[in-house]
Amino acid sequence: MKNAMLVRILAVTLVAAAGSCAMAQDAITLFGQTYRVQRLDYSQQVGFPGVTFPSDTVKLFEVEGAHWLGNDKLLMSADDMTDLFIGEPDNWIVEINVVTGPGGVVSLTPSRRLVTVADFDLNPGGITVNNSPTGLGANGNLVVGGNDGFLSAFALNGTNSGSLLQTNTNQLCPVQSGGCLVNITGTNFNLEDITFVPAIGNRPAQLMTINQDLGGLDITGVERRGTNGALLGSFPVGGTVFPALAGGVSKGITYMPDSPKLPAQIRRPEGVLLVSFDRGFPALQAFDIDGNLIATEILTTTGTPQPPFRLDMIGCSLRLHLESLAADPITGRLFLVNQGNFNACNYMWVLTPACASDIAGPGPSVGPDGELTADDIILFISWFTSGNTQADIASPGPTAGADGEFTADDVILFISRFTNGC
Repeated sequence: MKNAMLVRILAVTLVAAAGSCAMAQDAITLFGQTYRVQRLDYSQQVGFPGVTFPSDTVKLFEVEGAHWLGNDKLLMSADDMTDLFIGEPDNWIVEINVVTGPGGVVSLTPSRRLVTVADFDLNPGGITVNNSPTGLGANGNLVVGGNDGFLSAFALNGTNSGSLLQTNTNQLCPVQSGGCLVNITGTNFNLEDITFVPAIGNRPAQLMTINQDLGGLDITGVERRGTNGALLGSFPVGGTVFPALAGGVSKGITYMPDSPKLPAQIRRPEGVLLVSFDRGFPALQAFDIDGNLIATEILTTTGTPQPPFRLDMIGCSLRLHLESLAADPITGRLFLVNQGNFNACNYMWVLTPACASDIAGPGPSVGPDGELTADDIILFISWFTSGNTQADIASPGPTAGADGEFTADDVILFISRFTNGC
């Protein structure tokens, strides 16, 4: 009785001092990290005036590529736009504002900048930015990986934003060392996505491209390329390295630099590569930059390609199909993009790392629920007094990390996190 009363007094006192975590519609644990999940319909939230018909609103659908620019901005690409918007250019690459509102609720709004539209065979399967001083699109310009096996460079900054880097005579130029267009169809005719990896140690900066047919052997994998597009090597992903994932085809790839916001389970000093898979077997895989598998997360509850899915697909009759993804290393947010089917199933899941002290739902049931309440404190004390290992969160100091003991350090660390609002 005395312990119960103490817990409730402590809970009431701390709740009064605590901040608030962001609202959540759902939660998911990936690679040992719990995330709050919000599903957005990007076709409903992102629209631009038409190029051919400015009075019309062109809405993104069936997005192919995504890239996090930083400063709350995301690049997204789509092709086949004329299927719904007749007369408009086929290929669009646009800049999106990611707006975090009250309670942490995320929305998407179109930026004033339309990066590029094109009516030629651009086929932007993947997009990235080359932040190195050499190669295709060097010095912070856009590199587009075309589904037909071409890499193209576009100006991303300045007055020529959205223009294919070229000379005044309209010939493809050597403005950057490596040029403005590279044909890689000899090894990757089925390019699905691309990501830039900066120079790390003795490794030069690289472009990593998804290839659905490594070596013509029907093996899904990743190709390592120099920033000029030259092939440096490759490694398999999916079922080849994790047999339970057989049938899944890689679709998206993003590089995540090392950050305290990365899940500890997959964090590496040189950063990690995150790969997404199609409806053949919805999943995520994490690799180090040498191509070694770190961990796999199957995104169904059945352990098969069949639903139920671990991401909300209510309202969509199709299987989960993660065509692309992006990551914000500052906040640890992940942006997972579904392929979509015309004007249906055009979903983006925004995953925000959950507060470390947001552990309970109402009741207190096990959460998180996006709020700091007395339930979180009651649940933690319950774990602590019953010897539940989930309450072993601190080493002497207190510093974060389990040490196999239940001590005052665990309680002090939890209280510190709670009163600081996460």
